[in-house]
Amino acid sequence: MKYILFGIIAYFLTNYAFAQKITPRGINGWAGAGYVTFDIKKPDDQRLDIDDGVYVAAGGEKAFGAMNLYLTITLSYLKAEGSSLYNYTSNVGTNYSSGATVVPFDMNMFQAGLGLKVKLIDGYWFRPYLEGGGLGGYFKIDYRNLASNLSAPADQNYRKSDSILDFGHYGEAGVEISFSEQFGVRAAARFTKNQTKEFETLSDSKVDYETQVYYFTLMSSF
Repeated sequence: MKYILFGIIAYFLTNYAFAQKITPRGINGWAGAGYVTFDIKKPDDQRLDIDDGVYVAAGGEKAFGAMNLYLTITLSYLKAEGSSLYNYTSNVGTNYSSGATVVPFDMNMFQAGLGLKVKLIDGYWFRPYLEGGGLGGYFKIDYRNLASNLSAPADQNYRKSDSILDFGHYGEAGVEISFSEQFGVRAAARFTKNQTKEFETLSDSKVDYETQVYYFTLMSSF
């Protein structure tokens, strides 16, 4: 599904680039914050859990000039705490495991999104909209109190952190409210579905997860 979304976005972007030179003029920019909830689908054998966290993002949009369509870009940062079982095997075959004990960690994630937005009402001070697109991100876990939770050999050559790329897609719905031609606010809800590459400290498991993001932004037109 995400490859189809990327293909559709690339098609619109390519045709738009040939039809009109993209300049800063006419771009709507925004920045805001909110909170995010995580729903871990897989792996279900690692007792992986991520608490509600903080969502901070900035982005912009450029109108296509037809059908109330806009090309959008989003850069976001997500931070939360969580816990999981730890199971890591080094390159030389040494295994480090927390057994049945979950280990706490700090999670930091950076994501970039490219999408298409349609404003159900445009050219008015109150503008509901729908948006969808693709995501690419960098998912990092930093374990806490790891040494005290491991049944590990004396060499202590285990990994204290783990990071990997992840990809997915999102859908969003919201409403924009303009106070002038240059300034406004937006309230939105974003839903994502993602899958990472294999985490070495999670028994080389991929992580399938979904998020729900609720956030508020300030907007400015250029």
